[in-house]
Amino acid sequence: MSWISKIIYYFLKTAALKSAVDSAKKNGILIYLKVLKVARQSLLGAFLVIVAVQTMVLGFFGTVLTLVFLAPLEHQERLYLVLAICGILFLAPLVVFLMAFSEKRWLTASGAIKMMEELEG
Repeated sequence: MSWISKIIYYFLKTAALKSAVDSAKKNGILIYLKVLKVARQSLLGAFLVIVAVQTMVLGFFGTVLTLVFLAPLEHQERLYLVLAICGILFLAPLVVFLMAFSEKRWLTASGAIKMMEELEG
């Protein structure tokens, strides 16, 4: 009977170890995702500060240029040109910003999606 108990003990031990390893993998991936989220949010905050300062400076120059070009009414086309340039200078970095800090892109680039798929499969 002792060999049967050794076989049962071996299978129970193997199942328990597999369960423990799977649990550790899940916990590791959760911690990794939380750290990745914090890193992304930290970079996002730093980037927002830089963008805010740049937007303030751009807004100041845009206001000055708009006031200069608004004085003579016959130069209204110049005003629309300055407005378009300021709009492009604002929207282009905004689009890049939104694409760069997309959570899906971060998960793909870091390999977290691959780890989650391996864990599920």
